[in-house]
Amino acid sequence: MTMPHERTRSLRWGHELLNLVAEDAALDAAVREQARRLLSTYPPPSEIARWLAEDLPSLPASAAVALGAAADHFSKADLANSASAETASVLLYTRRHYPLSGDFQVWANGNGRRSPREWLLPEDWYDSRLSAPSAQVTIAVPSDSR
Repeated sequence: MTMPHERTRSLRWGHELLNLVAEDAALDAAVREQARRLLSTYPPPSEIARWLAEDLPSLPASAAVALGAAADHFSKADLANSASAETASVLLYTRRHYPLSGDFQVWANGNGRRSPREWLLPEDWYDSRLSAPSAQVTIAVPSDSR
């Protein structure tokens, strides 16, 4: 099962993956150029963090288009088969929790099954919950009475 913070991470990794694809000499020039074009519109990690901070009810339309186009680009078989080992590894981990391209349009409309605030959480959300001090519990141990 994919957790919301893993989805957020996949979006950040998507930006990093586009950078890798754009510079990967093992890939065809057209594939690298498409990654460069996508990078010009793909939201940077700081913007994704802003969405979380502002608790947006829907994705900005331009972001939905860019993220959906990246999803399509990541799913091309020739990308996985031709990429360098580093790019192929990042592709594998990014795609694991990356949504389908159509999901972004649903979130951009704001009337879908889920809004971004239901789908994304800060990457450290669960870690912060685990490290929070919990209520102290005292366990009474019966004395050994014979």
